[in-house]
Parts: sequence; C-alpha cells; structure tokens
Amino acid sequence: PHAIPEIVTFREKNIFFLTRELQSLASTNKKLQYAIILGDSSGLDTSSSIYDSLRIPDVKPEYNEGNILSFIAKFFFQKKVNEKEKKSMYFIKPADGYIIKNFEPEKGHLGMDFAVKSETPVYAAAGGYVLFADYTVDDGYMMIVQHDNNYLTVYKHCSFLLKNTRDVITQGEAIALSGNSGYNTTGPHLHFEIWKNGRVIDPKKVIVN
Repeated sequence: PHAIPEIVTFREKNIFFLTRELQSLASTNKKLQYAIILGDSSGLDTSSSIYDSLRIPDVKPEYNEGNILSFIAKFFFQKKVNEKEKKSMYFIKPADGYIIKNFEPEKGHLGMDFAVKSETPVYAAAGGYVLFADYTVDDGYMMIVQHDNNYLTVYKHCSFLLKNTRDVITQGEAIALSGNSGYNTTGPHLHFEIWKNGRVIDPKKVIVN
C-alpha cells in the first residue's frame, strides 16, 4: 500500500517520505498523550516529554526547558500530599559510569549525565511503573518511570529499551541499554533526571552510594 509509483518525480518522492515521517512523529506524540491520560486515570501523578514542543510561560525559567514534561508534571502534581502518608524513598545509580555533567538547572541541564559506552545496561533507580517508553526526536529512546511519593525518573538517549509502557519494574532491574540516540546528544552517555511533585530536583540529593 505504501509503494511509490515509478512515474512520480523526485520532488514528489521527497513529499511522500516527508509525509510518512510526519505521520510517525504524530504517532509518537499520541503515545505520549495516551501515557499522560493513562497515568491520570490509574491514580498516578504522571508526566511525559518532547523537548521544544511547547513553551510554558508560567514555569520558572530555571525549570523551563521548553518541554511537555515541565508542564504536565506541574499540572498533575498540584495535589498536595499528606506528609504522614509518605513512605521513605531512596534511589540507586542508574548506570555504572562516571558523572561527566551534574545538575545545572540555571544552564538548562535538568539532570545528571553518566559517561558509559553504548549498550551499557541502564538500571531502574527505584521500583515503579513505566509511564512512557518510546523514541523522541530530541532525546532518542527515552523512558519515564512513575514511583511512589510523586517521584518520576527519566532516562534519555538509550540505544534500546528493554521495558514497555505500563510495565511494572523493580529497583536495580535492567530497563534499557545506553546509547547516543536523539538530536540533543554529542556522544554515548545516559542522561538521568528525577522529578518530585512536579519539580526537577538534583539526583545527588536522593541517590544512595
């Protein structure tokens, strides 16, 4: 059904392939929207991300990276959590590698970068529910995991995802392989973020050695 007639011009071929690419991007965006709805309807405070898709003016500049994650996290985490109902939470390092870039929100870097070779195992920093697992243009193969106490973890630029959306995972379980996918990367590494109540936080504050 997608065969291209041989009589079409070079320009028409370009239009054909561009149309298919746009359809693919639209499909990914629909999956992100579905993940958001799914998380809300199942009682989870959720979020998802495609950079440079939306710019939200009411998000503080140091946390606005021009992405859906900033907006959706803020929207879903508006409910206040009873302090007495909170459980203790801790996170482990998601990869065995050196930290080459720390949390610098004032410079637009909302996470921590681990220097690892391509196809190095990426581990779940804590147990949770896979909210999103798919390819995005800027961040490549990316996974977002929902945890207890309104925490989210985000894993970007992977080469392969070992888990799917809606999977339940345990702490320390291999969930992906690191890589260099997506536009916003200059070499193999893992970009890792932690969000709490709709605000990005420094991973070093909650990761145990």
